[in-house]
Amino acid sequence: MLTMREVNKEWKKHVDKELSDQSPREAYLTTAAKLEEFMIKAEPLSLQRGNPFVARYLGAYISDSEAAQALRRLLATYGRMIHTANITLMNGVTSPVELSEVLQFLPFIEDLTIEAIFSSKTHRHQLPISFPPMSKLNRLNMNRMFDRDARDHGREWEQLLFSSILRSCSESLTYLCADGENLQLPGINELIPNVKDIFVIGPLYAEENENGLSDLQLKFEGIRITSLITPSENFLTSLNTFRETLTFLSLHITKAETFDPTYLQVFPSLEKLHLNINSNSLEDFPVETRAKFSIIPGLCPNLKELMIMFHRAFRGINLKSATEVISSLFKKLKVIELSRAEDQYSGRY
Repeated sequence: MLTMREVNKEWKKHVDKELSDQSPREAYLTTAAKLEEFMIKAEPLSLQRGNPFVARYLGAYISDSEAAQALRRLLATYGRMIHTANITLMNGVTSPVELSEVLQFLPFIEDLTIEAIFSSKTHRHQLPISFPPMSKLNRLNMNRMFDRDARDHGREWEQLLFSSILRSCSESLTYLCADGENLQLPGINELIPNVKDIFVIGPLYAEENENGLSDLQLKFEGIRITSLITPSENFLTSLNTFRETLTFLSLHITKAETFDPTYLQVFPSLEKLHLNINSNSLEDFPVETRAKFSIIPGLCPNLKELMIMFHRAFRGINLKSATEVISSLFKKLKVIELSRAEDQYSGRY
């Protein structure tokens, strides 16, 4: 695969993407000793104007202050060569100020995942803070960045940290993965004006907080949502905001019997629909639920891919027969897959 990188720039780009996607946690730099060893081996290559980071990727899992200091030294020397980074900071080894100092060494970062545990009790005075500009950053994953003192002090401090980071890359960002509650920030639309794809994790769509999408007035092309408790009327109606531009939608539906697509309008651009469906251990597909689901083909006239995973739901359905029936309802469908989480049996058309 490394030889393929030398064919031309286009091949190199695709190979680098594949390598970064496959980077295992075991390959992460995890201790001060490993970080120092990496720098020693990297020096001869850098002197020859080479890049010591395969696919310009860095993975670091830091859990003590000594390793945190070594990471700073590594980034100070080689950070300009990194385009993709997955950095985990555990056990409160960093603060907002220290994170800002680390990010200043990544001026050409394009894809960044930050997993970090902060302490608002210890570092409350450090916010607000200006993070260094990350004008090249287009993909950001912050869904595992949280304040361990939030239970005692609320989530305002965590959200202030979240918004401070977004301000440093608001113009360039096109993909965001974040905890649902942090998307309820005042002025969120101005913080992520160019985001086209969003991956929402967390309790945003719980029954007690069902209006999570209603404040987002952006032209999303892709939406993926996990931890959807109950697909309420307000939530389903809020999806209509994105119906003209949305091409991909993935939902986790905890109570299939409460999912009512009659609240949805036509989604003319939707090409891929992925559903994870749970129910209260229903064996059969109730007539009223079947009637609701039957209107989906009319709502998605240009759908090309449909994937449905059943979790303890509708065990009486014959997946092979259902696959054939459903595929006949969509005029442009090319891929359909129905499967059960319990046995991983799937029917493919």
